Amino acid sequence: FGLNCAPFLLAATIIHHVKRSKILTEDLRNELLNNTYVDNIMCTADSEEEILEKYKKLKEFFNSMRMNLRSFSSNASSAMQAMAEADKESEQVVKILGLQWNTRTDTMRIKSCTISDMVSTKAEVSAALGMSFDPMGLLVPILLPAKTFLQEMWEKGLDWNDEMPSEMKERWNRIWQQIQDISIEVPRHAAKVN
Repeated sequence: FGLNCAPFLLAATIIHHVKRSKILTEDLRNELLNNTYVDNIMCTADSEEEILEKYKKLKEFFNSMRMNLRSFSSNASSAMQAMAEADKESEQVVKILGLQWNTRTDTMRIKSCTISDMVSTKAEVSAALGMSFDPMGLLVPILLPAKTFLQEMWEKGLDWNDEMPSEMKERWNRIWQQIQDISIEVPRHAAKVN
């Protein structure tokens, strides 16, 4: 996988085979096309039987391409027990698109970032804020003081690499101490389906 184009080539190969597959159902084909991210595939199921059915179909499909699909994870422990040991993810907490999913508690964890270097410019404040990956916006209320601080830097006319005045540095350090290393855990399934 040493080439820059490798993720594209993998995705293009999978898409090519998915579109031509006789093994996959139409629903599973669409799910694969919509839920494949480089080398991660996320599928959903409403029952443990459906999990195992998808597991078998996906294994058969990827084996037909000479690819070994593995690291399966599910919040359904009995479905996991029915899978081959070599196909199971060994960790209880797995990473999905930059978020941590605890399969036992079925929760997602979002973390604010940690920086060790002293921040002293607008560019560094902006970079520090950009380190928190929060696709659902759950950290927005926590990061708001830091974002308003960055806005204030813009209003004061500081350039990207201008050193902050010492009073602003002290304020930034107080703000950052309060928001770094914060972790939020939320249920993965936010709605109840009847």
